[in-house]
Formats: sequence, C-alpha cells, structure tokens
Amino acid sequence: MVNEYIEAFFEQLYVRYYLRYENWKAEIIQIMWEALYEARRRHRRYAGIYDFEEYAKKVIMNNVDLWIKQNGRYLFGNLSLNQKVGDDTEEEMVDFLESDEPFCSVELFDFLLQLSRIKFLICKAYIFCYEDDEIVVLLNITKEKLNEIKLELQEDFRKGYLI
Repeated sequence: MVNEYIEAFFEQLYVRYYLRYENWKAEIIQIMWEALYEARRRHRRYAGIYDFEEYAKKVIMNNVDLWIKQNGRYLFGNLSLNQKVGDDTEEEMVDFLESDEPFCSVELFDFLLQLSRIKFLICKAYIFCYEDDEIVVLLNITKEKLNEIKLELQEDFRKGYLI
C-alpha cells in the first residue's frame, strides 16, 4: 500500500515536471527513490517547519534538477550540427534535437537570443510549458506587463522570425 502511494507520488512529480525527459525516466525515478530516502533521514530537523510530503517533494525536485544539470540533460542538450548519422564513420552536418517540440530549432534559438532578456525568459518559460500565472510569479512581473510583452513578442515573431 505504501509502495503504491510512493510510486503514484513519483509518477505525479514526473508527469508534472519532468515529462520532457522521457528517455531518462528510469534514471529520474531512481533519483527520486534516493532523494526520498535522504528526505526521510533528514526530515526530523525540519519537522516543525514542513510536513514530510512537502519536504520530500522539495528534496526530490532539488536532487533530480541537480542530476539533470550535471548530466547535461537540457532540452537543447543534444543539439549539434556535426554528428554521425547511423553507422557512418563520417560526421554529417545534421540537426539532432532531443525534443519533438515544434519550436526546437537552431533558427529559433538564435532568434530568441537576439531578444531582450525578459522576452527571452518568457519564451523559454512557454517552451517549458509554464502557465501565465507561473511566469508572472517566476519573473516577478504583473499580469498586465506579461500581456504587453506577449503582444510585443507577437510582433517580433511576425517581423523577425516567421517572415
């Protein structure tokens, strides 16, 4: 019973935060188990501040995020223009993208780098499937400011990227 609850909790965290890393699901679940063990050992220090589930979630997410960063498993991590194709020994100039997202391309990434910092961060947040409310909190801006920047981004895309 407890195991089923824990596995459901891990699946919920995985689907909510790490679904884009489906190739590494087994590794992420393993990191979650290790982090849960670590949280269980250290929770007594924070028992008055956090309930266990909240603390475990924080430890699990920190450990998984750290593992992803250390292993270079970013959304654009496997992007290269110079890799081997199939069994060839010769390297080809080909795009290799980890994600099937429609906005994952070298051209788009270059275009985004030319935008202002706030516009870049908003675009990146949308690529990583954040909602407007989450973006507002993350970037510490108002909803009106976000809507204003979104209109500017529409114009930027129309002028600079799509045409």
